[in-house]
Amino acid sequence: MMGVKVLQGSHVTLTALSPNGQRLGGSSRKSRDWHGKLAVEGDYTIEVASTKAGDYALSFEIY
Repeated sequence: MMGVKVLQGSHVTLTALSPNGQRLGGSSRKSRDWHGKLAVEGDYTIEVASTKAGDYALSFEIY
């Protein structure tokens, strides 16, 4: 299992992608947090987007 969350940055969203590039969670919308099972071995990607320039902070948790 893995969780990722935007801790700082009011205009920041994220998208989690599996090793094959598929969005995780079955949603096409970006959100401020995601958690779920890492079902396959490989490199997962977290895309971070913002509508405004500024600092942001993320939290990652693998359990």
